[in-house]
Amino acid sequence: MSHVVSVKIQVKSLDALKMTAVDLGLEFLENKSDWRWWLSSVGDYPLPEGFTANDLKKSLHVLRVPNDDRAYDVGVFKSKTHEGYELLFDFYGDAGRRLESVIGSKGQKLVQGYSANVAKQHYKKIGWRVTSTMKDGKMVLKAYK
Repeated sequence: MSHVVSVKIQVKSLDALKMTAVDLGLEFLENKSDWRWWLSSVGDYPLPEGFTANDLKKSLHVLRVPNDDRAYDVGVFKSKTHEGYELLFDFYGDAGRRLESVIGSKGQKLVQGYSANVAKQHYKKIGWRVTSTMKDGKMVLKAYK
């Protein structure tokens, strides 16, 4: 079975994605086309918008849980619906749950971390200092001039 879904975020900065990978304890494998998932779409779950079963075979980059050969990966693909990249992963079974334990259900930790890193990049670029803390499971950013 395959249950491949798209993380609901438009990735335009690979640098911010790499920073997010580090923050979450993931490896960013650049130019890695073989990503861990069920390895085929058997038609039991809808494909991410714009993607065919053949499109899923090779990613551009991979986010991998280090030291866990049983966890699925997040594949980084050229988006079919917007500029930039799309993050796809298979949430099925134990391998999917192992990945979601790191990236959050539906990848919400990836979304939150990526968004924070994009904001940090922006504010640092214009000369502001940025701090981040976690409060009640949410990231709080503060920018100082």
